[in-house]
Amino acid sequence: MDIRRNILVFGNSAMLGELAAVLRVSPLLLVIEKKELDASETIHPDVILVDAAQVRPEQFSELIAVCPFILSIDPLTYQVIVLSTPHHANPLAETARVVGILSFTLPQPA
Repeated sequence: MDIRRNILVFGNSAMLGELAAVLRVSPLLLVIEKKELDASETIHPDVILVDAAQVRPEQFSELIAVCPFILSIDPLTYQVIVLSTPHHANPLAETARVVGILSFTLPQPA
């Protein structure tokens, strides 16, 4: 049973680059970094991480078409902001699942 999750990191901020490097260490995640989307690509991420300050409105529409689960990371506070969630029966449970996957793979504070 494959529990590996695909994470698309979209943007070019230093914070996103650092986060992608940390997430890439986990064998549970396949981290894909993109600065621009190409309509011909067949990326099927479980979640997209963005710096919302860098996403233009037209890009946001393209990202939702790729994956409806979009999380923004605030570069000053590192707070996670849910920008979009799939239309599931229980979107809160789905959000908790994805945040759980990310928190499980990130280094824990000492």
